[in-house]
Amino acid sequence: MKCIKILLLSYFALSISGLSAQDDDKPAILTFTAGWSYADLTLGDDDLTADPRHGFFAGVRKDIKLIPMLRLNTGLLYTQQGGHLKDENSDFEYKSSYLDIPVGLKFKVGWFFATGGVSGNIKLSDNLGDFYSKGDIKGFDLAYSLGLGAKILMFSLDLRWNNSFGDIVKDNPGDDIRNSYFLVGLGFSIHK
Repeated sequence: MKCIKILLLSYFALSISGLSAQDDDKPAILTFTAGWSYADLTLGDDDLTADPRHGFFAGVRKDIKLIPMLRLNTGLLYTQQGGHLKDENSDFEYKSSYLDIPVGLKFKVGWFFATGGVSGNIKLSDNLGDFYSKGDIKGFDLAYSLGLGAKILMFSLDLRWNNSFGDIVKDNPGDDIRNSYFLVGLGFSIHK
């Protein structure tokens, strides 16, 4: 009985290793991803505070194999960002949406991966002008990104944190408002 358990466990371990190695050799043509967005604003203005905004993101990602464990990772995502802005007189839900174009490196070992890079964010919409009269939101926001995840067969779980490099508001000396957002996504990869 012990021999059968050992054989079954060995077979399972070898099968999983084979699937992982097979997956590592052939990056997906495209990975469709969607999930939850936890967005917040980092503020330099002492009179203004922000609470997080929950939203979603969706899009496609692409890996390009550079060497066996290192890949160039890019994509095109729709992301909801913003936050609940508060001052002594009001509470306002700031809503923004961006076209997020991430470019980074993905280090992959077996099922697990770590990512890091930058994201060029093109503003699609926002409603900050209804609340904050000091300036308009810039049309482009550059952010850095760090993440972890796992991929088994064609399914993946991806966790990424992004933060703006600079102020997102035009002509805004001294206040320094930045986007910060955490993405939790599930992915489905299409292989050849």
